Amino acid sequence: MITEPDEVANLQGREFNSTGDSATITVNGLPEEVQNLDDLIRVCNIGPEWRVDTWRQKAYQGYIKDNDGNIVKTQLFSVTATLKSARELNGVLEEIRSLATEIRGQLLPPPVRVSQPSQSSVLASINVTDLHLGKLAWAPESGANWDLDIARNVYWEAIYDIADKIKAYRPERIILTVGSDLLNADNLENTTTAGTPQSTDGRQTKTLRAAWQLKRDTIEYLRQFAPVHVVVFPGNHDKLSSFVVGEILSVAFEGYEDVTIDNTPTNMKYVKWGSCLLAYVHGNGVKPRDIVETTAVEKSDWWGVTEHRGAESGHLHDQAVFEYRGMTVYRNPALCAPEDWHKEKMFVGKIRALHARLWHKEDGVMAQLSSKPLAPHRMPGIELG
Repeated sequence: MITEPDEVANLQGREFNSTGDSATITVNGLPEEVQNLDDLIRVCNIGPEWRVDTWRQKAYQGYIKDNDGNIVKTQLFSVTATLKSARELNGVLEEIRSLATEIRGQLLPPPVRVSQPSQSSVLASINVTDLHLGKLAWAPESGANWDLDIARNVYWEAIYDIADKIKAYRPERIILTVGSDLLNADNLENTTTAGTPQSTDGRQTKTLRAAWQLKRDTIEYLRQFAPVHVVVFPGNHDKLSSFVVGEILSVAFEGYEDVTIDNTPTNMKYVKWGSCLLAYVHGNGVKPRDIVETTAVEKSDWWGVTEHRGAESGHLHDQAVFEYRGMTVYRNPALCAPEDWHKEKMFVGKIRALHARLWHKEDGVMAQLSSKPLAPHRMPGIELG
């Protein structure tokens, strides 16, 4: 039996009820509004043995004592959360860490720097977004074939091509993205994180293994050109799976002096490069101005000391550029082919490519490189005259 969060039951204004692996907790009389999940966990004193499933909040008029002991009317807040046991998730993460440790012992070459140090002041940012490993598409139905083997071949063709273009600039550092719909599904039921069924090529466990092996080999390949910093951030298809891949890579490259991995469980990642501020996010459910404003709030310390600011996103499988209040948002295209759902919704004709941007420490963006190793989208037809 999992116990309730420490001290919650005995605190005035708090009510906790549990039945097996589920629980509800209600906190009344809050003087301020709960702003986010972190606030909720703190206010309700929710321990790591629980995870928040849903929560809601309401405002009401109540009475409190002021400093002079007088009863005064004021606005108060009440919050109620439903909890689920985190035992299963914690067990899965333990298994992942155990697997990653085993993988680490099998990796070659040893963790030594393989690139020659460069003083070019250039950072190369490679944003591989929306690869959708495990997606299944059939050309007669959607205009192009896509499965796990095709995805790997297309990916490597693009990586080799973009790296060949990058190396001419002798970058001082390379950023490689992981996640952002790297995988098409997020569980054994072959659905997205939110539960949307997907057309899939094989088992999710097979795809997950292919994903971390693909990124492991990419890091090993890129580190011959410059030290590699990996940023891991989720997409709407693979929120848990991308984190799992990041955990495995973190252990696999532990001790490498020229590989760093940021797998903190947040949807946005930030990098400061000289006078440049870079943000990375998948982009689902938000507008470009939301990305800019969130960056300005979350990294206000860097915003004030940088001159050049850019955000890398994806999600819609096309390319676009938005500039808003001192920051440029680059929406990057995808390499994957459309499947039957995209065809039915007429989300077709988008240019499939891999983009990389070169950032100079003092001058900001100095170049955008592109790899388009693919034939254009075509559907069968009959020419009658």
